[in-house]
Amino acid sequence: MPVIPAPDPISGMAAKLAAKSFSELLARLTNSVLDAVGTPARHAYELITANFHPHLNATFIRCTKVKTILNREEPADLLSLYVGLNFRCAEKPYDDIEVIEEIHNRRRAVISGTGGGGKTFFMKYLWLTIFENPCGKIPVFIELRKLNEEKSDSLLTFIYQTIVNTNANVSEEIFRRGIRKGIFTFLLDGFDELAFERRESVTKQILELAGNNPECTIVVSSRPDQQFASWQAFSTFTVQPLTKKQTLMLIEKINYEETTKTKFCERIERDLWRQHESFLSSPLLATMMLMTFSEFADIPQKVHLFYEQAFETLFYKHDAVKELYQRKMYTSLPSDIFKRYFSLFCLVSYYEGTYEYSEDEIKKFIEKGLKIEGATLETESFLRDLTESICIMQKDGLKFIFSHRSFQEYFSAYCLDRVLQKQSEKILDRIGVRSSDDTVLMLFDMNEDLVEDAFVLPVLDELFKSAGSTNRSDFLAKHFHLLRTELMLEFRNGKFNDWHVGSRESIASKLTMIQRLFRPMFANMNNKKYHDTDDAILRSVFPEWEGRSKARKPSGSKGGNINIESIRVGRRLELAITESDGMVPAALDIGWVGDMGYAQWCKDMSDKYYEIRLHVRKRRQTKTQSIDEVLDLR
Repeated sequence: MPVIPAPDPISGMAAKLAAKSFSELLARLTNSVLDAVGTPARHAYELITANFHPHLNATFIRCTKVKTILNREEPADLLSLYVGLNFRCAEKPYDDIEVIEEIHNRRRAVISGTGGGGKTFFMKYLWLTIFENPCGKIPVFIELRKLNEEKSDSLLTFIYQTIVNTNANVSEEIFRRGIRKGIFTFLLDGFDELAFERRESVTKQILELAGNNPECTIVVSSRPDQQFASWQAFSTFTVQPLTKKQTLMLIEKINYEETTKTKFCERIERDLWRQHESFLSSPLLATMMLMTFSEFADIPQKVHLFYEQAFETLFYKHDAVKELYQRKMYTSLPSDIFKRYFSLFCLVSYYEGTYEYSEDEIKKFIEKGLKIEGATLETESFLRDLTESICIMQKDGLKFIFSHRSFQEYFSAYCLDRVLQKQSEKILDRIGVRSSDDTVLMLFDMNEDLVEDAFVLPVLDELFKSAGSTNRSDFLAKHFHLLRTELMLEFRNGKFNDWHVGSRESIASKLTMIQRLFRPMFANMNNKKYHDTDDAILRSVFPEWEGRSKARKPSGSKGGNINIESIRVGRRLELAITESDGMVPAALDIGWVGDMGYAQWCKDMSDKYYEIRLHVRKRRQTKTQSIDEVLDLR
């Protein structure tokens, strides 16, 4: 008996959108929202939905049409390329349809995944599913990286301006009324692309928006970041690597030379998946591997060598959907010189936290890179090579962007390794705080010694100089002080409701980066053990607490917060209540903080960092001795 294949939900979504005009979909959304708000407020929300038409139309186009590394000149249909993803949340697996259902139910979600893992494709697909089946919500898709261009950090002002900039005639008062009523689903894409100095402010605003407006749905996408663990009301859904079946489906959907695709899929089935599953299970890297497949017989084991091959393919062979041919270069530079100049442009702009550029901005950064090298070159020709000849960058409206941001990270690492080694310590001190980026990891893969000398050892030396031994009674206070850690207790109607912990000093992010560099050394850290201890301690201090699952802000409740930080008392550092507001207990002994699982986690992590420092120093000493012996340099 033949097996009947399961229906493809992506094809089903494409069919639904194709069967209806934009006007029909808009009418359906309008009726859904009006039914949700009820008769008393119907007239006011008729105005909102009617005036949202231009914004929804602009977002519909943006979410249905996408450019990729293989579709750089002509946008492709997202639904023709999208492959359903798998996720995991609290050790439970989900497919993307189930995640969308959970988002509707939970209203608070983080979509976490590595660069090139498909987060933005999923967020756009999510917007389309909500637009097609609104459930009483207006979906608003926001690219958080664009907030970097604004003078103000105000998130709601930025969202409102994003809406009205598409000619939507909505007053700010009506917009905020809609938020309070809960008629919006905010899809905030690319939290990791926010400038580092803005993240703390935006984090607080997202949590306040979620806490004060329980009916609104909020979804944030980002590369992995430890701080999401403290977003107590948010569920984190982590994008899982593609399966072999999903990768083959992705290759089949890509618009590329058919003979190469067929041979590539045959090789995946025969041996490539077994040899290179870590590459092929990433949508971006699988696409790049297809692109380089006909040019290179061997696939490198290290990801930075893979990016180098991808660049060489782009440099020499420039049209992936036809028989490959070489296009004219406006600068006539050889590959190695072009790569050197481009790496300087990438590092200079990455150093300043710039990921997209106006025409004036991109030319300014190109000129800065050329100035470092002392090169004379026509800026316009170099830019045309980037966008037309090699197509490693592309025009997106009025902005220039990378075909994928990971290219900026790779070439920034390349520049530090090959061009600016002498300045690496100062540069790494600044970019090392971007713990969700892959620049430092790629550099570590290229030059382990450089990263250890210029980044790892200086950071760990600062940690142990300032925080000292975990055996000291004042370790926790010193640790809080160094990382500017704040433990916030949240109360509702005078009763303990929730807690958050966050570290504001840049060294906290640098330590997270070191965890990524030495991931195997942290493999046995059991976070559940620490969380269980936290819950037990807090229940003993606040017997009325119902646990994190009940930590919500009911409408009309009166809140208050207590902040616990490290302060200096004479010559000592001690933990103390630094701020108290709203309805909170009049007096609270905080001696229990040192017994929390979080306190033990700080000590255990510090011990791990101490092991890493010993390991690096010992390896460095052994290597130096070996060089001296082999070359007779003693």
